[in-house]
Amino acid sequence: MYYAYKLLKGTVAINIVIGIALIFVIWKITQTLHMEMLSGILGYLLSGGVIALLIVFQQEIRKFLLMIGTTNFSTKRSLLNQLKFLKSEISVEVEADTILKASINLSKTKTGALIVIERTNNLDFLVNTGDKMNAQVNIAILESIFYKNSPLHDGAIII
Repeated sequence: MYYAYKLLKGTVAINIVIGIALIFVIWKITQTLHMEMLSGILGYLLSGGVIALLIVFQQEIRKFLLMIGTTNFSTKRSLLNQLKFLKSEISVEVEADTILKASINLSKTKTGALIVIERTNNLDFLVNTGDKMNAQVNIAILESIFYKNSPLHDGAIII
């Protein structure tokens, strides 16, 4: 149960799971208090909720199954690392002044830039679609990424 929480932590999915758990608790309370009408309505809501969960979590389920399908099962540790159970959280400080100065320089040249700073929501599904750079954020790197003739030009960056 703890590992499921760790997997969902930091995503919007945790709010949905909490909402469903709350509906389940209310349903059990209405059954205990013999509130048949409300209990029946909540029971039908929960029975249809399984299909709704599959629809809502379709992308997460697909990513999880793809991850398991592409995992090398020769070592158990590699599977656990992919599931992020053993990963330590790395804190990255973002220099707001650097981003601000780079944005001012980009606006002077009328260069568009979409800069996303990851905070509470996990953006791994977007990070995997781009090119990963292991670099310190500075003005020159930001300007070169958004320069239209640059090989890394994409129009967006996730920090």
